[in-house]
Amino acid sequence: MDCNITLMQPTPSDYNGIVSLFLSSDPRHQRSVSYYNYSNYSGYGDATRIIAKNEKGLIIGHYSILPLDFKYQNKIYKVGYAQQAVIHKSYRNLKLITQLHDYAIRKAKKNLNLDIVFAFSNNNFAKIKIGLLGWQDLGKFSASVLDLDLMNFEVKYEVEFLGLNAFENDFDHVYDRFSIVKSRQYLNHKLLNHPISHFQTLIVKERGVIVGYISLKMYYDKNELIGHFIDFESKDEHVLKSLLAKSKEYFIFYGVKEVVFWNESNYKEVFNPYLTVEGFETNFLVYDYKNNIEILDKSVWSLSMILSDAF
Repeated sequence: MDCNITLMQPTPSDYNGIVSLFLSSDPRHQRSVSYYNYSNYSGYGDATRIIAKNEKGLIIGHYSILPLDFKYQNKIYKVGYAQQAVIHKSYRNLKLITQLHDYAIRKAKKNLNLDIVFAFSNNNFAKIKIGLLGWQDLGKFSASVLDLDLMNFEVKYEVEFLGLNAFENDFDHVYDRFSIVKSRQYLNHKLLNHPISHFQTLIVKERGVIVGYISLKMYYDKNELIGHFIDFESKDEHVLKSLLAKSKEYFIFYGVKEVVFWNESNYKEVFNPYLTVEGFETNFLVYDYKNNIEILDKSVWSLSMILSDAF
């Protein structure tokens, strides 16, 4: 390691410097210390975070691996989500990238006892991860774009706004794909505690238990108001269709015509007739600690935009 650069786990006194590094690297997204704390806790524990400091003690690099519980075929997996890989533009070189990555991977394995780590990486970082750092390429991962004018579902269930209430039950759907375990702690943290973005969550209840929900967000892109399906789960496609019909009413009222979301779910066939083009594309990579062959296929995974640090 360069004797002038130190790698360590951050303390709260470092958080302002980390946020400044984020803002200088990607000013498109608002960031704050409150957001940093929010994004590095999952309901399943705190992220393992590694920073790099230069000789003046200024933060020049950051890497985070967030713990999550996934389930597939009745087996629980300890999964890390690699996020917030940022290096100051004046210090970007292969040596520091490798040091920061290797330190984070080792610490996360020790701290979190992980089975596997996954990440979404740009083309340049993906080449380094695959070629030098031991990651496996699961292929391209694309967002989907839905045209609300094409979608014509009807509201056949009573749909409520969750508002400031909390999820009172875990959402234990059928884990026929490799999916995040949606505990009430996880959902309440991710959907109700975001310090910057507003998520509007719609729910359907049966006998006081939530059997389906969808969480919505709006944002401006080039003066156009765009919608997101941040996250959704349902006991079946009939409940989901009512939630989508109500979501359309909500979005249309505020002027949203298109919705961008991740269609890697159990309900792909529900959405497919209403998709227009593909949205942004990235590389889907995994770092496998324990030879988990059964989940090294992208088609097995079910993922939603609730995971995205960008939103």
